[in-house]
Amino acid sequence: MYHSRNPRASPLWRCAQRHSKELREAGRFQRAVEERTIEHFIACGDPHHGFARIYCDACGHDYLLAFSCKTRYFCPSCHQKHVLLYGDLVNFNPHLHVLAADGAFLADGRFAALPPVPGTLLAEGFRRITR
Repeated sequence: MYHSRNPRASPLWRCAQRHSKELREAGRFQRAVEERTIEHFIACGDPHHGFARIYCDACGHDYLLAFSCKTRYFCPSCHQKHVLLYGDLVNFNPHLHVLAADGAFLADGRFAALPPVPGTLLAEGFRRITR
């Protein structure tokens, strides 16, 4: 039996919905893919952004299936649907995805940006860890 996704139930969705405009206006997105991923994630599971009608000829039951955002590794709802295919195993590429805030939200709801961490400092930290 199909269980519909509900990305809006997650704290991550509520945070993205609440602060995406603020982050966009402050120029906090470094690459277009970041802004696009957030936009797709916010629209995930919303039939206003597209859906398919599913119909069973045998029993006559039908329902609307809202399109997903397909932002796997960011959207918890879509990530659960990811199927590891044989080709993925052959081309296994271990890597790390990190979602890290570059600031903090103040008590009044405003976002306070922190200065970027110098790349050389990060590189040296990774070198020490891997030795």
